[in-house]
Amino acid sequence: MAGKGFMMNDGIGDVISIAGLSKNAGKTTLLNRLIRDYKGTLALTSIGYDGESVDAVTDTPKPNVFVRRGTIIYTAESVVRESDITREIVGVTDIRTALGRVVAVRALSDGIVTLAGPAAGEDLIELTEDFRRLGAERMLIDGALSRRVFATIGKSKEFMYCIGASYSPDMEKTVRDGAFCVKLMTTGVRPENSPREVFAVEGILTDAMVEEIVRERKRVDFVAEDAGKLLISEKSYDAIIRTGCGLFVRYPAKCDLVAVNPYSAYGHSYDRPTFFRKVRSVIPQNIPVIDCFQA
Repeated sequence: MAGKGFMMNDGIGDVISIAGLSKNAGKTTLLNRLIRDYKGTLALTSIGYDGESVDAVTDTPKPNVFVRRGTIIYTAESVVRESDITREIVGVTDIRTALGRVVAVRALSDGIVTLAGPAAGEDLIELTEDFRRLGAERMLIDGALSRRVFATIGKSKEFMYCIGASYSPDMEKTVRDGAFCVKLMTTGVRPENSPREVFAVEGILTDAMVEEIVRERKRVDFVAEDAGKLLISEKSYDAIIRTGCGLFVRYPAKCDLVAVNPYSAYGHSYDRPTFFRKVRSVIPQNIPVIDCFQA
């Protein structure tokens, strides 16, 4: 789609969550890049509170969220005044947060905003069904940590994923665990011709459940609602595959992009080209990989 920005082209959906392997993985940096590159009208919100100048966990500076004129922002009423944009309130919802009601604000100028969206999945779904009414073409949801992304956007799930050095001083561990999370979060739908019996997962699939089935030498297809219900380790995942079982979901997710961040909020960093190369080598080739800080 000419002029819309290469990271949100015709192959990308209209509701996208930005998830991360850990806190300070680079989600806000990626969000700002998406906002900068996109030429249409965006709607923004977050899972909970974001937009602080100093991270509440690490006490380190955080990037601000910078929006363009015309952007629709869903945020808590009490933090609207913290934004330095000229603005108008164009909608008031019944969604309550610890910081007040969520309101819809239209930016009348470029500037910095504070995002403080709802934490409950059903409330976020309500917002994803509202933004087009206000003239926005796409919605970005900032702040999902790993599998929490699947609690936010109903049955249609697309996400971009950030893998950053803040996860661990050990680059190899970050690359390995990041790749596994992407693999798990993009678990597919069970084929109709699968010869194995279905093991319908009620709620969460855990390591203990996998261990019991594997121990009994049953060959089954584990089928969960979505990847947010797959709370298993890489060891359990490997056991499923090794014993001839299958792992599937009813509502699959699509990873549109993986962004790498070689810098940590905790003082260490990785060699940028090496980190990028290692992540690129373990992410499926159909998923683009970018460096958050490279033009």
